[in-house]
Amino acid sequence: MRIKQVIVNGPHQVDLVERDIPDKPAAGEVLIETEKTFISAGTELANYTALDPSVHIAGSWNAYPWAAGYSNVGRIIAIGKDVVGFTKGDRVWSFGNHVSHHYVSLIDLLGMRTVTDESFIPPLIVLPPDDISSEVAVTAEMAGIAISALRVSTAQAGDSVA
Repeated sequence: MRIKQVIVNGPHQVDLVERDIPDKPAAGEVLIETEKTFISAGTELANYTALDPSVHIAGSWNAYPWAAGYSNVGRIIAIGKDVVGFTKGDRVWSFGNHVSHHYVSLIDLLGMRTVTDESFIPPLIVLPPDDISSEVAVTAEMAGIAISALRVSTAQAGDSVA
């Protein structure tokens, strides 16, 4: 399957590229066709402008060329063997790039790992409520980023801060 994807190739250099992905999902995967993605004014802008110097360090998570994006809402258009809890046509939020189509592996949801495993990282796919538009649902990651200040600091909910 031929898809389109946003790639940041250098400071102030963005391209829409075409590439191939498998036509069918593997076992435990769903294929999502993107409806909306969210451009982060923080992380993505810092990488686009090279404000973050690690964009020039080979092997870093955001090194050029960098596949931008990390909040995606779309529809499941194909389902691999052994997927449970999702159906074709479901609208989902995922930690996906700015890309026309992408796969999400649900292996952890299928019981290959459990929350007691130290290495457990849950797959990032959620069914947004029907009464929330895709334009709003795609902003969900920003709430997660905002709450991380409480998770990584000594501040607690209800504290006053400056």
